[in-house]
Amino acid sequence: MFKHTLAAALLLLQAVCPALAVDPNTLYVPAPYIVGDPTPNYFPDWNNPQGKERVDCALKAGEPTEVGLYFGQSNTTATANGLHYPTNRTGVQNFNISDGGCYIAKPGGPIDPLLGATGYPPGLSIPYPTGSWIGILADMRISAGKATREIMVPIGVGGSYIRDWEPGGANNIRFGVAARRLAAAGLTPTWVLIGQGESDLYTPGPDYQASLQNTINSIHSYWPNVDIYVAQETYIAGYTSAAVAAAQLAVVNPAAHVHQGPNGDLLGSAYRYDNIHFSYSPGCTTWAARWNAVLP
Repeated sequence: MFKHTLAAALLLLQAVCPALAVDPNTLYVPAPYIVGDPTPNYFPDWNNPQGKERVDCALKAGEPTEVGLYFGQSNTTATANGLHYPTNRTGVQNFNISDGGCYIAKPGGPIDPLLGATGYPPGLSIPYPTGSWIGILADMRISAGKATREIMVPIGVGGSYIRDWEPGGANNIRFGVAARRLAAAGLTPTWVLIGQGESDLYTPGPDYQASLQNTINSIHSYWPNVDIYVAQETYIAGYTSAAVAAAQLAVVNPAAHVHQGPNGDLLGSAYRYDNIHFSYSPGCTTWAARWNAVLP
């Protein structure tokens, strides 16, 4: 009850007093981010859990670099039940939209939990999961010779609906903040990966498609030619939505830089530790490989 009341109160406060609203044209982002997150991350160590090392974000000659922006709901955040310890430690880098810094795992440590997305904070009395498939994908790309640096920009919000990401939605500001933070660092996304749909299990297909297209248009307002990949992703507790999955396919238009992503609905309970969220293995490892297969 508290989490929903808090989110509603913040939205009401901004509506009553616009001067307190967050301006997407500034470099500020709530850190930790609360609105729209069913498990608020207002813990003081969440900006840099696991003591990651901050490194220079600047592009360097002779270092092919891919920059990936990742968003959606909990399966694109920090919810897997295992942490990733990167093989390519210095090349697997996490760009944090809360402070505009790039971070790597400390020697012998994990790259998870990723900075910038929501998730389950460490240090609670219950050992919540805090891993992700995103670092695994970054490692795969480097090991395959696609790049020497993979800069991950995760901005997902657990439990979010697609309407939260279109203009006017609670999470749309995250695109503007990411754009300003990346521009300040001299970075531009190579691609944007969308993994969202579980919360919209009962959303009518046409409504979902309209919100998704509005979200895509919003992304392209910041990066007009960035390639966006849309997963088919609706599986939750054994249920899927054919209407939402069809809407996710309907927006695909390669000429407009919108491409088909992998089909997460094919990964059932054997890939999920709670029949919702991906397990580290085989869930995250398989999902990362599926994404790697569709990327150039």
